[in-house]
Amino acid sequence: ESTSSSSSKMTLVRSEARRRERLELESKILRWLEQILNRPPTSLGDRLDVVLQSGVILCDLMKACAPNAIRKVFRNAKPGTFQAHDNIAQFVKATRKVLGMDESFTFGSDYMNPDDDSFKQDIKMRFVDSCLLTFACRAHILRNLPLPDGIDGLEDEVRRVRGDGEVDDVSSKESSTIVRLQRTTKTSTFCPYATTTRSFTRTLSGESKDDDDSEFICVDVVL
Repeated sequence: ESTSSSSSKMTLVRSEARRRERLELESKILRWLEQILNRPPTSLGDRLDVVLQSGVILCDLMKACAPNAIRKVFRNAKPGTFQAHDNIAQFVKATRKVLGMDESFTFGSDYMNPDDDSFKQDIKMRFVDSCLLTFACRAHILRNLPLPDGIDGLEDEVRRVRGDGEVDDVSSKESSTIVRLQRTTKTSTFCPYATTTRSFTRTLSGESKDDDDSEFICVDVVL
């Protein structure tokens, strides 16, 4: 019983540490969004899931990259409504058309749930983070948008996609590692940040009963 209690406490500590790391990364993504959208510093707050729920910010992000890529933005969309779903779906569709992102990078309004602190919800938001980092890299290459500040490895990824010169071996330089993928069966064509939707879905509905790193396919961004 004592061993079980200690194991549960360690699991909670690891989960909370992962969540803090994710929120730190998302703070950097939020500051980048403010820069791209010409918003005042810190005006988008500190919760990316809250900011993205309606899909309006995602549509504005795409319009900053390609003004005519979004048909119509439902600016009064409430989280969880058809309008919010449509906003997010338009963004996802435009990432394929404008930036050539892989079809595996698909998420909906149900991925952003600020009231859910579960491990599975944490994985969902890590996937959303990965999609946005992929967007940032490709928009930088194709549309000259600035990259987010303070995220190790993004410039190396840009050089890799462009085929410019040598890129550091991330496996040999821990400080330069962008992500760590556990038990990955397949990675997406255009991004090393996340697994495919098929693998990701299988993870969420898998047989594992705890959230040990070795049992899940997840994205750990090193800050």
